[in-house]
Amino acid sequence: MDGCVLKQGQGRAYSSEQGRDATEIRSVDDWAIYLLDDPEIDAASAIIGFTISWGHHYVDNPGALLAHNRFVTTFAAPGTCFLRIFASCDVTHNIVEGVGDMLLDMFNLGSGDMRVAFEENLVIHWGLGYTVQLGGHGTQYFTFRDNTFVNSWVFYPGNSEHHSTVEVTNNIFSCYGAGCYSRVSCHNSPNSVFDFAYNCFWETSISGCPEGEGTIYADPLFCDPSSGDYRLDADSPCVGAGEQGSTIGAFDIGCGVTSVTEIPVPTPRLRLSVRPNPVLHGAEFVVGPMDGKGTLDIYDPLGRLVESVRPRGTFTWEPGNEAVSGIYFARLQGEGVAQVVKFVVLR
Repeated sequence: MDGCVLKQGQGRAYSSEQGRDATEIRSVDDWAIYLLDDPEIDAASAIIGFTISWGHHYVDNPGALLAHNRFVTTFAAPGTCFLRIFASCDVTHNIVEGVGDMLLDMFNLGSGDMRVAFEENLVIHWGLGYTVQLGGHGTQYFTFRDNTFVNSWVFYPGNSEHHSTVEVTNNIFSCYGAGCYSRVSCHNSPNSVFDFAYNCFWETSISGCPEGEGTIYADPLFCDPSSGDYRLDADSPCVGAGEQGSTIGAFDIGCGVTSVTEIPVPTPRLRLSVRPNPVLHGAEFVVGPMDGKGTLDIYDPLGRLVESVRPRGTFTWEPGNEAVSGIYFARLQGEGVAQVVKFVVLR
């Protein structure tokens, strides 16, 4: 088996390319995680506290738990998905971030019931494809509660005839950054029932979805999204506006708090920007605050690595004669954090 199966409660890799005690799961070829309905596992599988990157990840173990993980991908081949869920499971308190055609595919391959609880997760999609696709051949129950979706296209149907009940409560759907894209689609699922309540939408296109009780159309006032901080300002309209007076989204108040003991010490973050955008002849990348401590990788629209450097302050990049027009991705990574920006090259 090329994947990773974790026994419930152990928090250790049962089988993985990185070894039994790995804390990071990464595949350079194909499947990195392969949670399947294995008779050797006497309880539902669990992945807890891992960093999971690259590859394609597949969950088919009924009752699996994915919690407190960081799923991050900087490249996915066209038509592929980063994380596929094919069985009932709980997905909670994770960060899912990446590029590519699709981040999450929740699809019932069987004819029976499938239940997925997706709660208190942060999802950031820097690609132009589908962020969450739903579907199946049986009867599906999807619960999306207390999540924060940034630059995401959610609830796109995997098959138009699927019969699903989709509960969407206490979520933030927000666009952030120049040229961002945020969309919520329900109109292509005529056989499904969507129940929306107490959600916040900001610069988000909504297609065929019920408005629901307690809907807010306003800027959620994230603390510092440019640094990856999606906690809420004390003046956020989401604070106390959720179901039964709860706060909407994956995070509570994190900035504007007077007592420093009430908020965690911030982790040093890499900062990356590119100018001009679009790029005609050359681009200048501005890096901070950790000069020389991060690796800058640039990928072309075909996913090919075209540059890799350790920049200090600024770095000037010029497309070569073989460069093609399209959307490029620049990824800056170092000291356990990463940032991805996209830019357009015109030739």
